[in-house]
Amino acid sequence: MTGQVHRVYVAPSSRLRFEGGVVLEIVSYCTACGPIRDSFADADSRRISQKVHPGESRVYASVLVEGQVREGEAVSVEVGRSFS
Repeated sequence: MTGQVHRVYVAPSSRLRFEGGVVLEIVSYCTACGPIRDSFADADSRRISQKVHPGESRVYASVLVEGQVREGEAVSVEVGRSFS
């Protein structure tokens, strides 16, 4: 897959490869931390809970290949495969 990335593909063990060479591996889903809870109506951050709203969570990623990502740069996704 290249171009815009649909959130369903951005899941733990997937890799994002940017045309400029940057490679990220999605490590896990994030949980909302205290400081951002005030950004939600009634401090209810369940809107970005992976368990409650799959595909809406933020994610943590590991940088495998460093570099600069530019606006509009193409990205390909290697979906949830085993990397060795």
